[in-house]
Amino acid sequence: MDGVRLLAWDRADPVDLPAAAMEAVLDAGRRSHDLVVVDLPRRDDPATVAALWRLDVLLLLVPAEVRAAASAARLLDRVRHHVGDVRLLVRGPSPAGLPAEAVADAVGLPLWARCKAETNLAADADHGDPPGSRRSGALARLCGRLLDDLAGERGVPSAGEGGRGAA
Repeated sequence: MDGVRLLAWDRADPVDLPAAAMEAVLDAGRRSHDLVVVDLPRRDDPATVAALWRLDVLLLLVPAEVRAAASAARLLDRVRHHVGDVRLLVRGPSPAGLPAEAVADAVGLPLWARCKAETNLAADADHGDPPGSRRSGALARLCGRLLDDLAGERGVPSAGEGGRGAA
């Protein structure tokens, strides 16, 4: 997918990863890439904390649901002191019509972006296509915008400027 390499957590039984291993992987990623994206588990184990300390920006993705907003607020209380720049992405639509701004208020962060549902996500996964692979899809458009925003903040040429891009 456009030169993006992915290292993700297994959703099965949690593995106790030593903090030093996480640090080594992230340091290697930073040496070889302009942008390293880490999908962290919702745990406070040493590896997760080590990753949090190395983040420039933490993007907190929260579904537009009351329970999810309450859970995200609790999570934010646990991680806020590890990383300075925390940004909120709200995924909708809300089954109950909850606006993204209400989720932001409940979480205690300003709304950075909204993420619409990717209508074909499940079907794409069944065919082995990664999320965001439909260029015209909501997820691909959002990711492009977020990467351009982050690249601009870091002084990295965006993909549209003929540079290597932010990934």
